[in-house]
Amino acid sequence: MKHQLFCVKDDENFIIDLFYASNRNFLYKDFYTELGISKALVHPDLYSRLMDLRPILSKNRLKLVIYDAFRPVSAQRLMFENASDLLRPYIAEPPTPDNNSPATHTRAIAIDCFLARQDGSWLEYPSEPDSFYVGWENDPNFSDHLKRCHRDFMECPKHMLDNRKMLEDMLYGVGLDGNPSEWWHYQLPCFEQYPIIGSMNDIEVMN
Repeated sequence: MKHQLFCVKDDENFIIDLFYASNRNFLYKDFYTELGISKALVHPDLYSRLMDLRPILSKNRLKLVIYDAFRPVSAQRLMFENASDLLRPYIAEPPTPDNNSPATHTRAIAIDCFLARQDGSWLEYPSEPDSFYVGWENDPNFSDHLKRCHRDFMECPKHMLDNRKMLEDMLYGVGLDGNPSEWWHYQLPCFEQYPIIGSMNDIEVMN
């Protein structure tokens, strides 16, 4: 039996921009397309929470940019194995029969996201989404930059902190949890309740 997932689509409330289906990521490589990942797919429970965001986003005249969602084990493994030693602690270990890695993206219960204005322009945050910027691998201060990704990082302009807090309030408000070391990552609580999905062949898109 296949796992049933829903597709979050571009519309008046959401912008879908999958970083890993482009070269705008820390690997400088599109590795999603070759794995058949071209949509923002999520578990029905997460889809329901995101739909609850619609009136909140509309009221604030904002859009939610989703740049990563369901990531099968094959993609998680590729990401983990190709990450530098500096970044690997920030990437969940691929699930195997010998570990109980949360790897919430492989369970389709997590998104990476940020807020944008209605014209699509991004709000500013303490760091770039996903901590990525061109040339990071040659920046001797990159390890310091990673501290800016943590939710408790406070040493930046107030408007960046306010934007991070607004995103947090919205996502927490519909019942999602956050990751302490990644301000952009949100997920359903109780990950153990949701099965790991190995590949794109194991899913059925319902909408």
